[in-house]
Amino acid sequence: MRPVEAVREPARLRLRARFLTDHAAEARTVRATLVPSLHRAARQHGLSLVFPAP
Repeated sequence: MRPVEAVREPARLRLRARFLTDHAAEARTVRATLVPSLHRAARQHGLSLVFPAP
C-alpha cells in the first residue's frame, strides 16, 4: 500500500486545498453555524451533545 499512499496523499491534499479555495464562503458558513445547530437539535430532541477533548 505504500506506493499507493505515496501517490494518493499528495493528490488528496491538492484536491482538499482546491475544494476549500473554491468553497471558502460555504466552509466559513458551516464552521460558524454547525455547532450551534447541533446544540439546538440536541435540546429540541432531549439529547446530550458531547465532543471529545483534543
